[in-house]
Amino acid sequence: MISHKHKVIFVHIPKTAGQSVEQAFLDDLGLGWDQRGELLLRSNTDPAKGPTALAHLYADEYVRRGHIGQAEFDSYYKFAVVRNPYDRLLSEFRYRTFRQTGPFWWFLRRPWRSDFTDRVRHMVPQTRYLLDADGKCLVDRIVRFENIEAEMAEVFRDIFGEAQPLPRRNTSHREERRMSRADLSAGDRARIRKMYQSDFAYLGYDAE
Repeated sequence: MISHKHKVIFVHIPKTAGQSVEQAFLDDLGLGWDQRGELLLRSNTDPAKGPTALAHLYADEYVRRGHIGQAEFDSYYKFAVVRNPYDRLLSEFRYRTFRQTGPFWWFLRRPWRSDFTDRVRHMVPQTRYLLDADGKCLVDRIVRFENIEAEMAEVFRDIFGEAQPLPRRNTSHREERRMSRADLSAGDRARIRKMYQSDFAYLGYDAE
């Protein structure tokens, strides 16, 4: 997401309350959800411009794919929200239908091929959104989902001039797909630790 009025880039990692954050910017600009394309929150059919949902651009793609100049990118305030890898993956599983995911064991092992698809963008490690090829973090602030209300109040105060509550969007869960960390087998945990090794290491989440 790019808001030129606020001079802000929000790197939206899926399943981290990203739509709620985006709604706050739309509200401040007086835009409806159907006008979100003005903030680069729109669908895409050109792989040269990024994935099928431009909301899920990696930080290192904004300049490389021509959405903003390097000088502006460097001067804009950039932030992202991150989440415990276990909880983020479980949220993704609950969000999808069984037809989309299959059973959890297959969901964990299903091969993902094209980085252009939004489904892949929902599954990659969070570090891919944050770091460039040299391992440099490209955002100015990393907000923890686990403390999102308090931390986003600070971010909003810096950007909007006053603290404000985080809007609620996209929070529904499928009751028949309730699943928590306690339901994960030892094999599931080992697989998730391997998939998101960089997230556990870089973001400091407990892998146990």
